Amino acid sequence: MRGKLRDKRADMKRSRFKYKREREREFEGRRRLVKRDYRDLDEWLDEQLEEEMLDPSDEEEEQFDEEEATR
Repeated sequence: MRGKLRDKRADMKRSRFKYKREREREFEGRRRLVKRDYRDLDEWLDEQLEEEMLDPSDEEEEQFDEEEATR
């Protein structure tokens, strides 16, 4: 009887450890995906800022001035 209980406890510990390891791997995978998404977002924002710096448009300021002039 003791041998069976000891084996069962060992199996339960192993399965718990295995489950914990799988969850950690899954979490690491998600973390990598999030980091990659943020890296892509940062690159996209940098591109947008570069485009604005290279080609500043004054259209918004002109529209604002026209609205003030009509009031």
